[in-house]
Amino acid sequence: MSEHAELPTPRGGADVERDAKGRRRGEGKSKAAPAMGQKHQCQTTSAQQRRMSGHRQRNRQCRQKDGGGKPRQQQTARSDDSSRKNSASSSNADARPKAPTQPKPNRMQSNRPCVAENILSSLAKCRCDEQVLDCKKDQIKDLPKHEYRETKRIVVVASDPAAVDRAVRDIRAELSVSQRKMRGSSHQFRFLGFDTETLGTPTSAYLIRLRCEGMKQGHSVMTEDLVNLLSDPSIIKVGVGIRSDATELNRVYNNCCGDLCSYQDLMPLSKLRYPKLTRRGLRNLTATVLRRNLPKSCQMSNWERQLSESMITYAAADALVSLDLLNDLIGE
Repeated sequence: MSEHAELPTPRGGADVERDAKGRRRGEGKSKAAPAMGQKHQCQTTSAQQRRMSGHRQRNRQCRQKDGGGKPRQQQTARSDDSSRKNSASSSNADARPKAPTQPKPNRMQSNRPCVAENILSSLAKCRCDEQVLDCKKDQIKDLPKHEYRETKRIVVVASDPAAVDRAVRDIRAELSVSQRKMRGSSHQFRFLGFDTETLGTPTSAYLIRLRCEGMKQGHSVMTEDLVNLLSDPSIIKVGVGIRSDATELNRVYNNCCGDLCSYQDLMPLSKLRYPKLTRRGLRNLTATVLRRNLPKSCQMSNWERQLSESMITYAAADALVSLDLLNDLIGE
């Protein structure tokens, strides 16, 4: 073989070359350089692939948070099992006997007007007197005291349920005699002077001590007969500001006064009878209308202790004077 003989050409021909480091390049078929559009398409495809991989990774993380990456069928089966357990526990809870609960007082009808309000208002309005003005405060102390010791019977009821029931029977017997028929109405009403712990009839005053010193816890003199008397709609209880007192009794003694349809406040009647008055408390009405001084020295006393003579007189006067004011307001 001649030294100038040509060596066999490697596979790939002249395309196979080596760089300075001896690495082969261009082995095999020669590949043409991609055009400008093809290069941009390749870059776009790789960017879409990266975005898709990012989406897959985020979806995988969400599945792991929701159900631990478990298949949907297993999650559905688990939710069905939990729903069956909850329904079974609820049915067992319904099957258990429930503890009896005491009925709550009815607060929705606590503002019902008195059944006799329309009749009494019309009677008071017919006797409207605009010339009567308030009695001056410095003149009230000079008026004679309004006491009932000599004209009325005052009964202090012991804090005993049997004594309270006897007092209730006596009150009903006295009211049956004093039943009155109002002018312009076919209804007959019985009126009872009312204070928080005092009930006044036309002849007597009954001091019923609902709370007193030394009373055992849980002991109550609010008997069924007393509740029936306080909630009786045929017996109209009258007084100044008595609806707030009755509401408080309802709160403490489980709606003992009912829906207050038998409680008539004298304050709105006094507005119809004497529209010029500006002070309509019990003491000012007594001084202006009855020309008597109603002492209030025992108002802030401790009524749970043993009652003094002045406290008994004060409590009886508060209930009895309401009947006198009613007679003046309606003219009966």
